Amino acid sequence: MKSVRVQYCGPLGLAAGEGWEVVPVGEANSIGGFVRALAERTGGEFARMVLDSNGELRSTLLVAVDGEQVEDFSQALGEGVGEITLLPPIAGG
Repeated sequence: MKSVRVQYCGPLGLAAGEGWEVVPVGEANSIGGFVRALAERTGGEFARMVLDSNGELRSTLLVAVDGEQVEDFSQALGEGVGEITLLPPIAGG
């Protein structure tokens, strides 16, 4: 089964309990499906930071695949994907 390296940045890493991990892709066929499965598997604060009250990915979540930001979470999770980076929204003033 194919696996990808998932990098958790900032508070997402704290909520996930680690900065990165290698995760089997499983049955996910889209970026959004993969991240949603991560949130459901991890649960707790991580899930609250990633999913909204309807179980959809938060629009403020930044997702990068192999260093390129993804804006369409329905984008297919291609065979060649090596790393997915999840970044919470950045607060500033």
